[in-house]
Amino acid sequence: MANLASESTPPRRLFASYSRRDGRHVAQIVQLLRVTGAPVFRDQENIAPGKRWRTEISDALASADTVLLFWSRNAHDSSEVRAEYEHAISLGKDVVPVLLDDAPLAGQLREFQYIDFSELFLPHDSAGVAAHGRELTSALLQRIFATSPPSP
Repeated sequence: MANLASESTPPRRLFASYSRRDGRHVAQIVQLLRVTGAPVFRDQENIAPGKRWRTEISDALASADTVLLFWSRNAHDSSEVRAEYEHAISLGKDVVPVLLDDAPLAGQLREFQYIDFSELFLPHDSAGVAAHGRELTSALLQRIFATSPPSP
């Protein structure tokens, strides 16, 4: 799959904010985004051992163009996720809530257009999940890069 950023425009830097309890699902989505060439910061993969994780997260958030907020009941209950999205909003970052389940968005997040991935993680037949996952990833990429993804 080709890089979705044009040659003259640097790719948008993405920051993944999520609850560790949702890490498996988030890792799958982040991997799909990276296949397109999108630079995505995800703490478990981008923070080297021995580094101060709060500092690394703060620096990555400050340098990101867009925050992908993977929203779920777990994220709703996480003080770390709350601190990340509040900081992102205070910095004027684009915030894209990516819904992983039916948890309602917190008050200040309701003003941001979301993408609903919740159906991807509900029980389905495997062929339906794969097709739905491609559709949802395509929608996410279009929103982030404001372009059409290449055909498979």
